[in-house]
Amino acid sequence: MARGEAEKRCFEYIRNGLFEEKALNFSFEAYCEDRIMLSKRPMECFYAMTEQDIERVEDVFFTAIPNDDPSKFPDFVSEVGFVEHFQITSSDITKAGAGYKKAFSLHEKEFNKEVKQLQDEMGETPSFDKVRSVSRAFSYSNRHSHENLLTSLKQSVDKHIRSEENYKGIKSF
Repeated sequence: MARGEAEKRCFEYIRNGLFEEKALNFSFEAYCEDRIMLSKRPMECFYAMTEQDIERVEDVFFTAIPNDDPSKFPDFVSEVGFVEHFQITSSDITKAGAGYKKAFSLHEKEFNKEVKQLQDEMGETPSFDKVRSVSRAFSYSNRHSHENLLTSLKQSVDKHIRSEENYKGIKSF
């Protein structure tokens, strides 16, 4: 997946959850005039936010476009604010990254190796008595924790705050 594609997919998922499909065909000004009818207002997303805060979030998501340089902060820019996407994890974290990702990558590599070996053994048209299937379970649940989640969140927020401090665009939000 190209750099910035995961962020775009996530952004579009959120945007589609916030607005009626037809809303994105409106200009920003027309949207603001008929905001209540064009917004889905999923209140579970806006828990404890004021009406003004909700409108500000909607305005940013309505007007934001991807940054021209996907490797630069922020991921999405708008005249009324910006959106920055980041991942957090509840798995153990080392300097090499999230333990879950490393373990899953190893699991996937071993599985693919086993599948390839089976495909090679069976050839193009295996006889019925040689057909087999491969399945593998992956579990990492005992190494996730709330403490790891909070640590990951703090590290990501701190890193992005440093990026935001150097950002020269619109910061009001």
